[in-house]
Amino acid sequence: IAFNANGTVSEVLVSDGEQVVEGQVIARLENTEAKQADVANAEEAFLLAEQAFDSAEAAALSKLADAHQAVRKAQYDMDNFDIPSDLRNMTTNEALSYTAANLEEARIKFEPYKYQEERLEKELKKENPNKPEVYRSTAKQLKKRLDDAWAEYNKAIKWTTLESALESAQAELEQAQSEYDKLSSEKDADEKSVAEAQYEAARANLAAARAALADVELTAPFDGTVAGLEVKSGETV
Repeated sequence: IAFNANGTVSEVLVSDGEQVVEGQVIARLENTEAKQADVANAEEAFLLAEQAFDSAEAAALSKLADAHQAVRKAQYDMDNFDIPSDLRNMTTNEALSYTAANLEEARIKFEPYKYQEERLEKELKKENPNKPEVYRSTAKQLKKRLDDAWAEYNKAIKWTTLESALESAQAELEQAQSEYDKLSSEKDADEKSVAEAQYEAARANLAAARAALADVELTAPFDGTVAGLEVKSGETV
C-alpha cells in the first residue's frame, strides 16, 4: 500500500508487528489537519444543504444515484463476462438446462471409473495385461469430460447470476426514479431546482474533501499485521 500523493510524512502511528484494523490510519503527511478541517466544514455545509433540500427528497436522490451506480457495475460485469461459444445463442435458462444435462451425462459415464485404483488392482489380476492400461486411459478421458462439464455448468450459473443482478439493478433503478419523480413533483419547481443544485454542490464538495484527506492519510485496507513499515516521520514520499 502507498500514499496517493507526494508530501512529507508528519507522523507514523504504527510499528512493525502491530495489529491494525481496516481503515486505521498508519501514517499522515503534512497539512493533514487542514484537510480534516476541510472535511468537517464540508460535512456541515452538506448537512445544511440536505436540510434545505428536504431530507426525504435528498434520500431519494441518493438512492437514485446509488441505483445508477449499481446498474453501471452490473452492466460492466455482464459486458466483461466471457460466455462460452456453444452457449452464446441460448438464453441463460437454456444454457443452465443444457450444461446441467451434459454434466449429469458426464457424471454417469465417469461413475464406474470413480474408484479407479481399487478397480485397477482387480484388473491386474486378470489374464489380459493390457486391459489396465486401456482402463486407465478411458478413466482419464472421462474424468476430463466431467471436469469440463463442471466448468461449463459453473459458467452458465455465473452468467445467470450476472444477468439476474443486472435485471435486479435495473428494476431498483426504475423504482428509485419513480420515487424521486413523485417527490419532485410535489415541490415548487424553482425552489426544488435551487435546493437541488445546492445539495449536489455540497455533496460534491464533501466527496472532494474526503478524497483530499484520503490522499494525505495512509490507511489499512483490511484487518491484519504490519509486516514491513518503510516510512519514517520527516521523510519525503
